Amino acid sequence: MARMNKRLDFVRITTVAFALSLSVVGTSMVSAGNPSDPDHDGLTNRQESITRTDPADFDSDNDGIKDGAEDTDGDRLKDALEFKAETRLRDRDSDDDGVKDGAEDADSDGVDNLDEGRHGGRVNDADSDDDGILDGDEDQDDDGIDNEDEDDAREDDLDGDSTSSDEDESDQDTDGDDIDDEDEDEFGTDPLDSDSDDDGVEDGDEDSNDDGVEDGDEDDEDEVDEDSDDDGIDDDDEDEDEDDDDAL
Repeated sequence: MARMNKRLDFVRITTVAFALSLSVVGTSMVSAGNPSDPDHDGLTNRQESITRTDPADFDSDNDGIKDGAEDTDGDRLKDALEFKAETRLRDRDSDDDGVKDGAEDADSDGVDNLDEGRHGGRVNDADSDDDGILDGDEDQDDDGIDNEDEDDAREDDLDGDSTSSDEDESDQDTDGDDIDDEDEDEFGTDPLDSDSDDDGVEDGDEDSNDDGVEDGDEDDEDEVDEDSDDDGIDDDDEDEDEDDDDAL
């Protein structure tokens, strides 16, 4: 009997020691990548304390978007880039100059903060590859047009149809994800990227607030039907016709 008890004690001790070794190995694996960002969401632990997100969870609100890729204030600048650009996380226009932080040029290289990633540049480094040429003067895609000129053309004509952005306005859906450009900020998505979080699901097919309705359908519900009876005449014009008849 005593021998059996000793054997059981040995099994318990061995099991506990094995569990502890797994715990130590798991911890070392997490910290081995980047100790300051153990969940690999693009935000350091210190920054997570400011964003009030979980440093051990790369998607704290479980919306399919990494914490660092969120856009808390809807200025089209991801939270991780807000820290690099030294802008305010909860202020769309940190310097109150009438320009959203995403459209600013923090390092004065001719490329807006929002477009730096598109060209492989850094938001806080005017010459990201240290070749003596400003990022805006580079030609990332070798098409003979500088990055700065491409960005300016994109801002003037978001959909490439030779129509100015003032004429495109509210119904424009540049990336074809079923969410209008003007509403992309509301959903925290990129109007120039149909799959902003790169999860294989288009932004319009996502359900960011988990209400059972796809974002694209919610965006459609928000739009006003200007021809409610589908007779080819806007309701406002019909009202004017009725007023004219009453006057007669």
